[in-house]
Amino acid sequence: MAACQVIQKHGDADVALSKYRIVYGRKPECAQVWNNIGMCFFSKKKFVAAVSCLKRANYLAPFELYILYNLALVHLYLQQNASAAIFLQSAIRLNRKHAPSYALLGVALSKLNDPENALRAYTYSLKLNPTDPTTLLNYAIFQTNTGVPKSKIDTTLQQFYQSYTERASSVNQRELDASMLEIAGKLVAPISGTVSQSTYAPQPL
Repeated sequence: MAACQVIQKHGDADVALSKYRIVYGRKPECAQVWNNIGMCFFSKKKFVAAVSCLKRANYLAPFELYILYNLALVHLYLQQNASAAIFLQSAIRLNRKHAPSYALLGVALSKLNDPENALRAYTYSLKLNPTDPTTLLNYAIFQTNTGVPKSKIDTTLQQFYQSYTERASSVNQRELDASMLEIAGKLVAPISGTVSQSTYAPQPL
């Protein structure tokens, strides 16, 4: 199981899936296996299979935080924002100190045209973890889309670049999404319309 997780973490979903089949043969009722298989399918953009596996995992372990988080992630990617918000609320009930759940809830609420509660979610997420680059970037996008003064957006982006640089120096570069820098670069220049919040952080168990 540990070997599967390492392979999955390095982005080789096909090899990870072949190994997970071995684990599944011995532990067919293991929610962790179904969760990770679901996220492998998600990385391969096989969304129906991903949702099916994650719901199986949720059935086996209805009080597992990261399964609920990953279900919300996939539903948000599929533009099923209300469903994503429901799964995130369930995750937050299980752990009110899980900053990524609040951050993702901010994305879902902003897509549901509820900027007031989205702001609350982002603010609390950054209170719990003020140096998460993914949250900071999505917060900057949210600020841009809601007409916040440019000085505040620049402050958030400055915090993002600082956090991204520190994170890049302390972890494997593969663990960071380089496209975040490209998205942040677009926020620096004048923007017409809105920016899509598309930076998410999958959470294998």
